Amino acid sequence: MMQIQECRGCNMFRQSSHRSRGNSRSFVALVAMLLASVYLHGQSAATPDSKDASTTIFIQGRVLAAIDSPFHGAGVGPKYESFIFGLEKTKGQMLPIKIRYAYFGRHGLSASFFDYTKRYELAAVRDASCDETVSSLSLIRNVDSSGRELPPTDALRPMNGAPKGLLKPEMSLSCYIVEEERFKAVPSDK
Repeated sequence: MMQIQECRGCNMFRQSSHRSRGNSRSFVALVAMLLASVYLHGQSAATPDSKDASTTIFIQGRVLAAIDSPFHGAGVGPKYESFIFGLEKTKGQMLPIKIRYAYFGRHGLSASFFDYTKRYELAAVRDASCDETVSSLSLIRNVDSSGRELPPTDALRPMNGAPKGLLKPEMSLSCYIVEEERFKAVPSDK
């Protein structure tokens, strides 16, 4: 009886061929996911309330509260830092709004920016996709390593001197995007 010897190189070729097809499928899937995420990011950034996504408005007011967050971005595109800004409507009246400050550097706004005594003018673009209530901004949900829920962390840090009672938990805040360095301090009207 005759024995058939197995070609060792042939098996290696077959395995390598299957592996490379699997790797190329993984690569194609990765590229598709990356393109989809870039597309979706562009779509969400282009859906503000105004008719033109690039309509920049200039608003004046003061920082009412900082929002402490461990998350600022995911690597591709800008990082974001949020805070609540008191938009000056008429002398003495403020409308609280949410600001998402977009930046590309290693650090966002300096600690000295968060001062209620300073008045700022911001170049802002309306973005309804990030509107939020005060209560949803205020608390960070916490879980332990097993997934058990822990008490939430209070993320809202009101500024010293800011009006008390202005921020109600159920209040909906309109959101505006301010790009890096698109703000300036302006003189106070006291």
